[in-house]
Amino acid sequence: MTVFKGFLLLAKRNIGIGIMYLGIFLSIAIAIERVGGAKAQTSFEETSLKIGVVDEDHSELSQGLKEYLSTKHTVTSYPMDKSLLQDKLFYRDISYIIYIPENFEEKVIQNGDSLSVTKLPDSTSAIYGDQEIDAFLNGIRTLKTSGFSTSEAVDEMLDSTKIETSITLVDSNGNGGTIAPHSFYYQYMPYIMLAICCFIFGTIYLEYRNLDLKRRLLCSSISSRKQNMELLLGTLAVGFLLFLIITGLALILYGRNMTNDSNIWHYIANSFLLLVMSLSLAFLVGNLIDRENLLNPITNILSLGMAFLCGVFVPMEFLGSGVLTVAKFLPVYWYEIANDILAHNTILSASQMATLIKCYGIQLLFAAAFFSVSIVVSRLMQQKQ
Repeated sequence: MTVFKGFLLLAKRNIGIGIMYLGIFLSIAIAIERVGGAKAQTSFEETSLKIGVVDEDHSELSQGLKEYLSTKHTVTSYPMDKSLLQDKLFYRDISYIIYIPENFEEKVIQNGDSLSVTKLPDSTSAIYGDQEIDAFLNGIRTLKTSGFSTSEAVDEMLDSTKIETSITLVDSNGNGGTIAPHSFYYQYMPYIMLAICCFIFGTIYLEYRNLDLKRRLLCSSISSRKQNMELLLGTLAVGFLLFLIITGLALILYGRNMTNDSNIWHYIANSFLLLVMSLSLAFLVGNLIDRENLLNPITNILSLGMAFLCGVFVPMEFLGSGVLTVAKFLPVYWYEIANDILAHNTILSASQMATLIKCYGIQLLFAAAFFSVSIVVSRLMQQKQ
């Protein structure tokens, strides 16, 4: 077991790098889970705008509009002073200005003229302000058409702001409708798995490709087949240990929350297939490069590149269609598709189960493809030597 022991010794020498990557991974996963998870579990709260109002009508209707808006937003009245209003807007003391003209009801409610407003350019809050004003004006028009007087219509609109609605999230995944906290951990796992496997295993494979070492092994009593078997055994042993450490950390961090998840075995299966794919890719990297100083940049390109393209660091809903098209040709994309299904559902439908199986199968195909290419490259390298 000389080759196997040597493999373990080389892995032990690189344990510091593994611990460093694990520390980075845990910091990212825990921080994102704390921030994202906390936001997901808090109650919904509407955004409050800073609105300035120039009221030249001073009617019951204009006063009603200001009171309606003040139930959700900070409303301040200003005189018609363009210089003052521009300064307030520039310094963000207000983000939205409403100009209420004289004969407000006649011009806007009866004649259908638009209400003049000034808003910050390219601001999403401006759209929200427009919606709030349209809701009030359309409500008044509807009530007036139904026979209500202006005073009654204003009162009805103000009363509508006092209605409170209780909202309960549908508990489709056993977490009160929110995303399972351990799903964030598994979401970021591809980065650490690829980084550790490519760097540590790539370093070991490079050592065994050293020409002097290969010649010494060939002169020994150990056959080439036994050497390859011991290399494979070392890869599986260290890889499985890495898998146990990462899975164990998840169980320690999330405890019952994870063990009570009916999808726990799917999470474990998905992450195990990710490990198999990462080991195959590391084998390919170790056979493609011939200098150790190339290993670190290639590892970063592979781990960070797939992390950003495949929905690890940036959720898929924020990625463009072109990026997602490219991502489909990468194995981590299919891992993240499976993880997303598991995060949002406790009871899996037939179509969801079919998608999971497809994701598992594609990851295995990538692993097989990387391994096959590695064998071809290895034989070509041996012929050159």
